[in-house]
Amino acid sequence: MNASAKWKRLSGAVAVMLVISLALPVLALAADRVVFHFDKTSQTVTGAVYYDDANDADPSVTKAVYVESPQGTQIDITNLLTMTSHTNGNGLYYSLEGDLSSTGVTEDVYGFHWMDDNSVFAGLDTVTGSVYQYVYEKPESNTGNNGGNGSSNGNGSPSTGGSIPDGSGSEGEESDPQGAEWILTEEDLQPDSNGRITLELDDSTEVLRIPADTDAIAENVEWVIQGTAFQLTIPGKLLLEHLDLLHSNEWSQAEIVLQMKSLQDEQISVVTAAENQGNTEMTPAGEVIDFELFVETDEGDPLRLTGFTPALTLSMRIDMDTEDRLTYMYTINEMGNATYVPGDKKDGWLTAKVSHFSPYGIFTYEKDYVDVKGSFWAYDVIRQLTAQQIVYGVSDAEFAPSRAVTRAEFTALLVRALQLKYVADHPFQDVKDTAWYAADVAAAYQAGLVEGRAADQFAPQEKITREEMAVMLMRAYERKYGQQTLSGDDNAFTDRTSISPWAMVAVNEAVELGLLVGQGEQVFNPKAWTTRAESAQVIQQLLP
Repeated sequence: MNASAKWKRLSGAVAVMLVISLALPVLALAADRVVFHFDKTSQTVTGAVYYDDANDADPSVTKAVYVESPQGTQIDITNLLTMTSHTNGNGLYYSLEGDLSSTGVTEDVYGFHWMDDNSVFAGLDTVTGSVYQYVYEKPESNTGNNGGNGSSNGNGSPSTGGSIPDGSGSEGEESDPQGAEWILTEEDLQPDSNGRITLELDDSTEVLRIPADTDAIAENVEWVIQGTAFQLTIPGKLLLEHLDLLHSNEWSQAEIVLQMKSLQDEQISVVTAAENQGNTEMTPAGEVIDFELFVETDEGDPLRLTGFTPALTLSMRIDMDTEDRLTYMYTINEMGNATYVPGDKKDGWLTAKVSHFSPYGIFTYEKDYVDVKGSFWAYDVIRQLTAQQIVYGVSDAEFAPSRAVTRAEFTALLVRALQLKYVADHPFQDVKDTAWYAADVAAAYQAGLVEGRAADQFAPQEKITREEMAVMLMRAYERKYGQQTLSGDDNAFTDRTSISPWAMVAVNEAVELGLLVGQGEQVFNPKAWTTRAESAQVIQQLLP
């Protein structure tokens, strides 16, 4: 659409589709908007459908509103709505109100269209949720359409061609459907004294094309791609690995292509649909960018690596006024599932290592559990670790904060907190390969975090004791931060003689570091078990 759009989720999690056909004249409007509000549960619609800040719209223009099913059936609901025109200090707008129950619209639907003045569909937007508000901001002028997407470049912003500093591009040049491209030349590819090539992008640039036969692709050359909302650092070795996908005699006819497409709000609604369900809300707190890196030749499909070794470094700007403890970087797969990407926050940016490409973005992730109220002592910790995908509920709605933690569960918490990966097997006969925790136990065992209660018995379903937790916790701490020089003083717990000799040092160190505290008056309770809420607090203390 040749428009920018902003979604505001109001409630619910049922997919909804609206088709809004606005037969509007070609007007030079300052900020026309469509605001539409549909509640599938009650089958009612309300809202302002057209807004003219410039006060120059024709109030006699007919507006038509449709609901469309996934099968493409359109139902004209114009006559079911009461449409009223209003004026205020901001201009002219139309409000809609009506009952849609007679339409029989019950199936899930996924987006909406709008029409230009020539009655040509100008775009498709997709959204999930039972109640949404859509704001459509029309550009200052509308010059028609180009085969179904107006003057848009297909991602919600006008195609303006664009230019790149250093003379690589021409002002006013028409862009292709994928967005403005910068075809790099040898003049652009001159490393600085540090062996770094830095490319500063215009806002309109979405594609970089690197000639495959350039000498600038070298192991000792680092590439830095700077956009307004992101910075990408690519090791030269990774680009060389892309060239290995070709025969050397193909290099002169090939390019390495980097695509960086910013998703518009309606597209973000699509890719986050799987997460925005029930009591979970994932809200953008920065740009969401779909990255791709591949080799392209004159013949054949693009060639891609399945993963990046070495990894790239991605920095993304964080919007101001976000909830810092719940705002992180995520990557979103083709099924719409989001994966937390660990990184470092500094000066309004989040920097992380990435080993593959897909849509990446900064989001605020909020999930509530019915049994963890705002007044609960571990409420903030549980929400934070849920956003970091370190802890999960026992169901989508419940966390069970007072339930005891098993050895398998705490092992999984440590593995997620340290981002350990499964690399080899384990010796435990009571950990079946099909168990949900099998990979976590194997990763923790190979990292030296866990041992069994016997040589071949891990006891995964047994409740973990506080002294076992101390030992595992200190091993994880040393792996993450290195060996620490501590006082080694004995703790002051009155029940310290009950602490097993093999756990005494770990308990002393964990208490000195503030990772663990006693229970009550100078009591550690080494053989007691820990609740899920307490284990979340312990993991939060482990993290920086």
